[in-house]
Amino acid sequence: MDGTISVTQTTMPGHMNDAEVGAWCHEALSTAMVACLKVTRCRSVYMWDEEVKNDHEWVIQIKTSLESRDALVSWLTKNHPYDVPEIISWRAHAEPNYQSWIHNQTE
Repeated sequence: MDGTISVTQTTMPGHMNDAEVGAWCHEALSTAMVACLKVTRCRSVYMWDEEVKNDHEWVIQIKTSLESRDALVSWLTKNHPYDVPEIISWRAHAEPNYQSWIHNQTE
């Protein structure tokens, strides 16, 4: 193993409360494709239907193995409340123990 993991990020609607976001995260963890999720609040400014929007959202950063990334993206696409969800991924280098833990959690 070369220490590479996949980090996938999505956003959830700001009107969802902490319990709803937590339940969605627990559902994602139950798929065995996810090792860890980091949840933070943010303000997003974006164009939608030719209007500038300015909304609170939840940022969900998901750590998974490279092997589980495609299946995770498929699950996100099917289980996301947005019509056009933000789903972006990148490769990241993790220290060996953390990368091994991620790999073990997502087998």
